Amino acid sequence: MSRQQGLGVYRFFFAALGLAGLLAQYLYYTVESNIIAVVSLAVSGAYFLFAWLQSWTTSLRIRFETSSDVAAESP
Repeated sequence: MSRQQGLGVYRFFFAALGLAGLLAQYLYYTVESNIIAVVSLAVSGAYFLFAWLQSWTTSLRIRFETSSDVAAESP
């Protein structure tokens, strides 16, 4: 695993952790503060989705580069 992939895994983990924390916050707080919790949850969810998409596209790019390298080496 390259350093870039390792950082992506940590980013993905902390985004998931933040999403779980904000979900707990949303379930805990009263109706008056639900607006703040929903906005926080939406922001964290968007970051989580961004981190997931970034790690997915990175893995696709690595897979594509590897397959094109193998194709270039074959006779």
